[in-house]
Amino acid sequence: MKLFNSESPEYAAAFQALLRSTNERIYIQRLLTQLLSRFSQDAIAVDWGAGSGALTHELLQSFSTVYAVEPHLDLQKILSEKCPEAIVIPAGILEADLPVSVDIGIMSHVLYYFPEETWGEICLKAASHLTNHGILIVILKHFIAGENQMFEAFGASRCDLSCSFETLKNYPEYAVNFISTPGQFKTSTFEDTVNIARFMLGDRPHEAYTQLPTEEGFQAYVRRHFWNEAKQQGGWNCPQQFMMIRK
Repeated sequence: MKLFNSESPEYAAAFQALLRSTNERIYIQRLLTQLLSRFSQDAIAVDWGAGSGALTHELLQSFSTVYAVEPHLDLQKILSEKCPEAIVIPAGILEADLPVSVDIGIMSHVLYYFPEETWGEICLKAASHLTNHGILIVILKHFIAGENQMFEAFGASRCDLSCSFETLKNYPEYAVNFISTPGQFKTSTFEDTVNIARFMLGDRPHEAYTQLPTEEGFQAYVRRHFWNEAKQQGGWNCPQQFMMIRK
């Protein structure tokens, strides 16, 4: 079957289809507003893995000092143009060295780009930059999300944020708790449904899939699980999981 190249126009188009089709950001924003409301405007925040700056931009609406950690040069340029007030740190999470401690750290859907066995280490590195009253918020798709079920059907393990806790529980100086929020994809064309599902497969490394189907088999899976032919509608549940780490 065909897998997207992350540098391809098809990948970018599928991402735009994803953004049009999901309501998860509504719930994510509500929870973030609730969690961050106790901090004053002079709190210091960091967006770990800022990408093109969507979340960085939101943080700048509430906080005067926002760092944006992003290792990719092309995304750094977009980030600087979109969020000129942000302080861009051109490094990966494990390499970044912030000049100050931060009150708020957010790592949204970034761990997919790292081997799962390193997730705990990455979270610890980010948490080490917190002030004594700070919070690190890590966001990932929930274990029961429809795309996670698809990963498993194709031979890969599900994304499971709770695996990070196996590392974190060895560090009693941190308190960890989890919260889940709902989310759903809704599509009106089979093409968008297929493209979003194909885009999601990129959240696991290609070599993780030991039972990848043919292209015909992949589309049959999408049609069976994510598409309602009678209603000409598609989609699936995509709840999100938040892990909060406090000192």
